[in-house]
Amino acid sequence: MMPSGSKKTEWVPLILATGALDCLPPSDPDIISILREVTEPFNPTPSVIKTDFPHQLRLTTDQHCRTRMRRYSPENTRTPREQIKELCQAGYARPSVSPYLANPVIVSKSD
Repeated sequence: MMPSGSKKTEWVPLILATGALDCLPPSDPDIISILREVTEPFNPTPSVIKTDFPHQLRLTTDQHCRTRMRRYSPENTRTPREQIKELCQAGYARPSVSPYLANPVIVSKSD
């Protein structure tokens, strides 16, 4: 499949098909070899992008911005904690050492 440049979604079936490599019968080795070539650029392991750029907030005063933590129900407290734990385990997040505090914003999905 050659990209036409018109749609990003035309690669979606190929990417989804690469996840099924182990499920394919060994009847067509050409298809399997093509799918293996396509999967090489996609690393399934999540990671944080490493940069040498120091990310900073430059403020005009030394006063820290802090607000009181809002009280949430046990369910609304449990869900973000589980999601943050998953993000830390996957390598997308890390514990903060910032002196600033921001309350989480919890928005229900409209189903």
